[in-house]
Amino acid sequence: MALNDEIAQKVMGELHTLTKRIDEQNKQVISSASVIKNAAELIKQNSETAVKNAKETAYQAQLESAAHFEVRMAGSIAKSLTAVADAVATKAAMRWVLAGAVVAGVLTVGAGWVGYSEGKDAGSADGYAKARDEVAAAAWAGTPDGRLAKHFFDLDGKKAALCDSKSWTAKVAKDKTRWCIFGSDGWRIP
Repeated sequence: MALNDEIAQKVMGELHTLTKRIDEQNKQVISSASVIKNAAELIKQNSETAVKNAKETAYQAQLESAAHFEVRMAGSIAKSLTAVADAVATKAAMRWVLAGAVVAGVLTVGAGWVGYSEGKDAGSADGYAKARDEVAAAAWAGTPDGRLAKHFFDLDGKKAALCDSKSWTAKVAKDKTRWCIFGSDGWRIP
């Protein structure tokens, strides 16, 4: 019985040492990004070493006790590996999501800026063209012909547009345009 206690004490001491090593490696994996790449290999090596040492120590004790102990040890290691893998996977996924959000934001702002600039330039060009047309029309309205045309349409513009008067004659030209003739003058009928 004393031999089993001594072996069990050795096993427990070995487990305590291995647990400390695994805890230290877990801290290194979580705190250092460069160690994350090698963490799986280190944990695998330490797991294999732990299983090998547990088997050697357990062989010296009773085979039944060693088998039971080995099953519990493998479960603990699996839980530790799962916890570390989950932590590493979550951290990496969060980085990708954040990077995607940043890229989407930058592209949205860029597209908005390009759209704004293009729209502003097109609107300015259209506005300047209309303003030039208005300026030309206003300038023509101040000429003697413009004033005469205004006076003519103020008198009876609808009749003039339809060539509806006894003293006016409507004629069709060779190019199929219609003209209203008054003496030697005339105008095109729309």
